[in-house]
Amino acid sequence: MSGLYLNYCFCSLSDSDTDVYSVNYIDQEQLLNLRKENKDICFYRSGNAIYFWSFDGKDPTLAESLSAIKVSINPTEYPSIVSKMLENRIYDLLKVTDSYDLYYEKYSHNLVAKKNSPIYKDDALNIYKCAKVSTYFFCQEDHIYFGFSVSSNLDYSFNWSKKDFARHKIDCGGLYENKNGKVAANTRALTRYKEASGLSHKLDRIKSDAENKPQQFSFTKKVIAWLQKGLIGTLYGNIEVKECINNYFPYENVFENEIIAAPKKYYANDQVISGLPSAALEKAGPYTAVSNNTVRTITLVASKEYEGMLNVFTKQLATKIKKLFRIDLQYKYSWVEKETIHSFGEAILPLNSKNSDLVIFIVKRDYRYMKPEESPYYHCKAKLIGQEVPTQCICIETIKHINDFIMGNISLNIYAKLGGTAWGIEKKDTTKRELIIGIGSTVNYNNQQIISLANVFDNSGVYLAGACNPIVEIEKYPEELEKLISELFETLLIGETDVHLIFHIYKSVGKNREIRALEKVLERYKHINISYAFVHLNYGHNFRVYFNDGKNDLRKGQYIRLNALESLMIVNDKSPIPLRISIDKRSNFKDIYYISQQAFFFSHLSERSFMPSKKPITILYPSIMAHLIEKLKIVEKWDYDKLRVKGVTEKLWFL
Repeated sequence: MSGLYLNYCFCSLSDSDTDVYSVNYIDQEQLLNLRKENKDICFYRSGNAIYFWSFDGKDPTLAESLSAIKVSINPTEYPSIVSKMLENRIYDLLKVTDSYDLYYEKYSHNLVAKKNSPIYKDDALNIYKCAKVSTYFFCQEDHIYFGFSVSSNLDYSFNWSKKDFARHKIDCGGLYENKNGKVAANTRALTRYKEASGLSHKLDRIKSDAENKPQQFSFTKKVIAWLQKGLIGTLYGNIEVKECINNYFPYENVFENEIIAAPKKYYANDQVISGLPSAALEKAGPYTAVSNNTVRTITLVASKEYEGMLNVFTKQLATKIKKLFRIDLQYKYSWVEKETIHSFGEAILPLNSKNSDLVIFIVKRDYRYMKPEESPYYHCKAKLIGQEVPTQCICIETIKHINDFIMGNISLNIYAKLGGTAWGIEKKDTTKRELIIGIGSTVNYNNQQIISLANVFDNSGVYLAGACNPIVEIEKYPEELEKLISELFETLLIGETDVHLIFHIYKSVGKNREIRALEKVLERYKHINISYAFVHLNYGHNFRVYFNDGKNDLRKGQYIRLNALESLMIVNDKSPIPLRISIDKRSNFKDIYYISQQAFFFSHLSERSFMPSKKPITILYPSIMAHLIEKLKIVEKWDYDKLRVKGVTEKLWFL
């Protein structure tokens, strides 16, 4: 048995001075041209300067022609430049291996070594095994630590263009092509391809084998051990790599770790009950009721051929919801002859919030992969939102093979859409009024980034939609974020003198967007004491955590403090990929433990399932909302402003 392991290797460097050159940074075009025209020189931007040095360690002849200044650097004063030198050294070691192709991941400095020969190949798709290496430095008690992480993953690439997808009857809306004219192999494209081609089982098996944790651990250790040997010696100029260390926990003075306990869950009358939420709900009832009226009318829209199965299903559903949430259901049926937009559209014409509290659509699984403009479900959901009626889509295949767990999750979804809250979570009482603002994103059918910033929560996890704008284009994002923050002070924060705002964001914080939006609001509310934190929550990093060499699951709540502003948190105990939590240094509230604990707590609030969510709902809900709205916008004559109606904003209609 071995202990906790992080895939990070410390590199001890000599604190020696060495010379590089610098010129003033003008713009991105200048930097790109320098790199394009001088392949033997490394150009690295830091602030308002571009630093450069030759890959071979010799003085670049370019320095004189650019009127560059010679700069003496060392690991303590210029850690980002030295970390880039470490990255270059790792690249040099890997490029001598003939069996791998090297490239840098888009939008990151992750170096990918891709195996030359694919582990799977067909006419459309190639799959390769890769090693991913990423350098990382941090400061702890005035000491700079350097190192790198190694992980294994798969690289997917398509041989087909969007026209090829269309020719094979695969929806290519929302997909985009790379510079080679081939479809980019993102999650959306891969899902459509494997479903349409009938290869789901085969490709999922390949992915499952690649995610075998003991094999991942063994591969990671081997690559790190190989790099450890090669890195010892000269890094660049006078700077040397003296030692490389990769151990199991604990480490002395760095990378503190502990288990953060799951939050207490509150049910009816603020009762705290441990154990499974489903059992607690049966015992105590939900945290908040939907209303005093305990009878809810559910309308089912389905093909008449499913009548027998639906009689069984509706009986089971009514029993489950009564047991969990203390409400009674009564059903109405609207049968359709054909599962088409026209038939479903005719069926919902008489429905409104006065005669239906919720509408359930029963469709075939294939319908979920139809283009939104051809889908009966999206057409009807768009129309019924205008009537303030939430909807639930259930595949007939699910009903055929339903079990108690699935029935429980369906019941939970319905209860949330009716306006109820199944449970609240433990909150830490503070002297400040605290709100958490979740900001997520999606990509629309034209490959444009769309941002959702509609989700506001108090620190017990109660959803406070208010008058927030649910979706904006990225160009309007700063303006809309400023408006959102202002509206909070004019509605939810009236009369408060001490306010704490925590922003959970899907991306790194930008000075010209999030920071500027908040600064403008702070100017208007100088009389209020406002503390704030911008927090980037993401899984798009290279850290991996294993226990017992990957043979055992991790513990949920495993917390690893990387430094004063960053941590790793295990939310999904089955996966070695932790949630990375990063506080922007421009925040004035920087308690990394408090914020990490809060993010972990919010992963226990998803009303999509009784199981804890992989992502905190603060970024999960906005992303789901943005993705769904982009599909609804395609529906003809859909009224986007209906989302601002109180009867819609107060419910989790988008789950």
